[in-house]
Amino acid sequence: MATLAPVTPVFVTPKGKYLARMLRADLKAAGILYRDKAGCVADFHSLRHSFLTNLAVGGVHPKTAQPWRGILRLP
Repeated sequence: MATLAPVTPVFVTPKGKYLARMLRADLKAAGILYRDKAGCVADFHSLRHSFLTNLAVGGVHPKTAQPWRGILRLP
């Protein structure tokens, strides 16, 4: 990886519905429920929300975090 350009993907992820299937399979393998007893869901939207919330809690200025919104969308 040391020889790769900074913008080069390290691995290729599936597109669309296949990405959601991959996440569900990974959650299952890790023993994490997709929907818990309280109705909370572990999906891409919740991961995106948690990531951006953690940036804010960590003191990252909203203008600095703003470009990440577009990057964290499903293809």
